Amino acid sequence: MQRVSSLALLLIVTLALVAVPASGQATVRVYVNGEQVMFDQPPVVVGARVLVPLRGIFEKMGASVVWVPESRTVRAQSGTTSVELQIGSTTARVNGAAVTLDVPAQIVGGRTLVPLRFISESLGASVNYDAASRTVTITSTGAGPPPPPPPPPPGPPAPVKITLTVIRPVPGEPVANPMRVRGTTAANARVTIDMMFQGERVGHKVVDANARGEFDTNVRYEVRLRNETYRVVIKASREGMGTAEQTIRVIVR
Repeated sequence: MQRVSSLALLLIVTLALVAVPASGQATVRVYVNGEQVMFDQPPVVVGARVLVPLRGIFEKMGASVVWVPESRTVRAQSGTTSVELQIGSTTARVNGAAVTLDVPAQIVGGRTLVPLRFISESLGASVNYDAASRTVTITSTGAGPPPPPPPPPPGPPAPVKITLTVIRPVPGEPVANPMRVRGTTAANARVTIDMMFQGERVGHKVVDANARGEFDTNVRYEVRLRNETYRVVIKASREGMGTAEQTIRVIVR
């Protein structure tokens, strides 16, 4: 019995020592714009960092605070400034821009505590901590955090690819010499027409489409064999727009 009582007494003493702050100093006091803020969960010192209750200070500075339990996220809004941070994460978002925290936001006594420096970075306030008196002084500047940089100007538009639509001849169409070739493409594009038979070029012509992109021309070619299949290769090109090509098989009468 004496041994059990001694162990119990040792346990009680140990727990009591853990509950006492290592520093043995008074609670950190916080003043916002000259007025002391009272918290149900006071600020704490973790290592060399002072963690303060976010909601109590933000609301004292006129910001609205919302807790999202599903994602363990705190969202605050002050005028045009939006703040979002997640418990356990060292990255917060201020107006969409990432801000790195000295230590992650954490829940102590049911309240979200954040590093003191984050108050300055998120709402543009002037923050000072006097370690000797363990006093935090926060003064609103009204400036807010700097707005995110404007997006870079858009680059030049991607080049438009040239298009080519051949109206005549159509695939399988019997054609005579000269052969009429009609189509549409980009305005003022250069159009090259080749007549091919068994891998050899038997006809060739270069024309320019008009301002509406239309072309209509007759192409003469050498007839090697009649009632045989020839290939008509039409290419349209324009600087900065690439080349479009179409091949049509026709029968020479």
